[in-house]
Amino acid sequence: MIIRMLFKRYQPALVTTLMVSFAVFVIPALAIVLTVSQYQSEHSIRTHLDAELGRTKLDTDRALDGFFRPVVNAAAFLSESVALDQSEVRDPSFNAMLYQVLSKIDQVVNVNIAFQEGYFRAFGRIDAEILARHPEVPPQARWMAQVSQGTEGHAAHIAERTFYGDYPEIIESTSTEQDIDYLDSEAFVGAKAAGGTFFSNAHIGRVSGKRVISVGQPIFADRKFIGAVTVSASVKELSSFLLQNRMSINTESFILDSQNNILAASALADTLRQGGVARNAETLERRVVAIDDLRSGPKRSVLEHSFLAELDGVEYNVSIFPIKSSLGLQMRALVVTPLDDFVGDLRRSRRNFALLVALLLLVEAFLIVRVSRRMARKVRGLTGAIESIRAMHFDGGLPGRDTAYVQELSELQQGISLLQSALRSFALYVPLGVVRRLVEEGRPIAPGVERRDLTVLFCDLENFSTLAQSIPAEELLEYSTAYFSIATEAITRHGGTVDKFIGDAVMAFWGAPQPVDDHAVRACRAAVDLVRGLESRNAEWRAEGRRTLRVRVGVNSSSVLVGNIGSPDRLSYTAIGDGVNVASRLEGKNKDLGTSICISDSTYELAKASIVARPLKPISVKGRQGEFMVYELLDVVPAQPLAQAAPHI
Repeated sequence: MIIRMLFKRYQPALVTTLMVSFAVFVIPALAIVLTVSQYQSEHSIRTHLDAELGRTKLDTDRALDGFFRPVVNAAAFLSESVALDQSEVRDPSFNAMLYQVLSKIDQVVNVNIAFQEGYFRAFGRIDAEILARHPEVPPQARWMAQVSQGTEGHAAHIAERTFYGDYPEIIESTSTEQDIDYLDSEAFVGAKAAGGTFFSNAHIGRVSGKRVISVGQPIFADRKFIGAVTVSASVKELSSFLLQNRMSINTESFILDSQNNILAASALADTLRQGGVARNAETLERRVVAIDDLRSGPKRSVLEHSFLAELDGVEYNVSIFPIKSSLGLQMRALVVTPLDDFVGDLRRSRRNFALLVALLLLVEAFLIVRVSRRMARKVRGLTGAIESIRAMHFDGGLPGRDTAYVQELSELQQGISLLQSALRSFALYVPLGVVRRLVEEGRPIAPGVERRDLTVLFCDLENFSTLAQSIPAEELLEYSTAYFSIATEAITRHGGTVDKFIGDAVMAFWGAPQPVDDHAVRACRAAVDLVRGLESRNAEWRAEGRRTLRVRVGVNSSSVLVGNIGSPDRLSYTAIGDGVNVASRLEGKNKDLGTSICISDSTYELAKASIVARPLKPISVKGRQGEFMVYELLDVVPAQPLAQAAPHI
């Protein structure tokens, strides 16, 4: 009673004190928390950017390897062919083989075959750029062959040229003065000295006018060097690759050869920026030197794949790394990304928030005086609301209209309880990993997919339709529940995602939503556990004199699309693509092959160190061209228990 009287007497001062305390302590504290959170977010973005640069390294390595490998293979093939029959290259019909090489490898500009004794044959493509540079070339020409015969160690002065339209249609044959000694070319000399594949530095082709790299391959006869094959590839497409794979609109990427010459640059392929004109070579060379100097200059911080530094007054995330290739390429890559492309909005938001907090403090100070008396009238009602909260009477009526704030809090708590219940039910229909990610990211779910390397598993019961027609519904439900429980437990035990139940079939995959490196091994272990789990249950049913079930499993590893698929009103988190179809078809192939678990050759290659399998035969599946080897999965190699993986049901 005394407390109530004191409260009633001093409640205006109390409310004023509370509001002042809120203005002085709570708002600044909130500002500090949010500022720290934003700085942590900025650090996370930088770390993510560094990880993306790590992936960019691998993509660049693969792109260069994929770009040059066909060129190297073509040079090696022609070298071996010429070595087997040196007279064949002197026959005009050899142009057909050279035409096949150029027509199948888009980046190849020309192919040269030069013998030490002076004979030379070349075959190259003709495009609009060459026609513009060489007005003497017939405008309808698409291919050109050139032959000359010099003396030992010297090229001929006169070369015979043959121009083709649609090969082998000959348009014109001419003789022309030859001013190039191919025996002195970097690729020829390098291949001779190396005794194997040699990559020249980037240079401008004398005929094509294109920036090219030449791959030289020596020709040996009786272990004696007699000449070399030179295949020149235009590197223009590498600049397009760098442009298309930029991490942001202002990212600059370069690939340099061993002499620090610019082999490719994103700016060389960018015809939209810089007012529609790509930067000239001199500007790009100065840019490369400036970026290179950052390695020895001051760095703000060093991450795993990159470092932060300032260049021209702008803060950049810089990555400089050598190209790793099985072909022995002597190249390196430079990638510079303005940090503002990723954290600029966050920094602007932080500045705006600081201004907003300052404004709120001013407004709060102004309103305290005016609001304190009105708030005093509500305190008495709030005390009754606090007593109701202590008594856990959330569903009871609150006294007076002044207690609306407590009522809203109660409704919010009820809403959270409903949300928890809804999420618990939601997780029974959607993979738990997807639900967890939705909650953590706090973003609305929307249609969207990404390409991932997954291992997909399909399992189905043999003759389930016949069984369903011959037993009561209650017994059928018991069988299906036992089977689905065994399948689900085996999949989730090994970190898989149960995608859906299709009648008596189960679709699951590994590698999404959380990526895992050993997705193929996990899928194989789950398949073996599934079959053995059902065999164990069959033993119990057999002892009871009941029917048994037989399951068939198909497993395939492939790059597929995975994500939220459907309409904005109804979505399903699933995987689609040829790899999914192959897994489904493999499950059906068990019937023809008399097996229980069939896996594809791609799964076998990924998991062969951890499984026991036997090859069956090459097969083709409906809806897919070509054949591939199918294996029967027999067992898995015992291993340490997998790391605790969150089940994805």
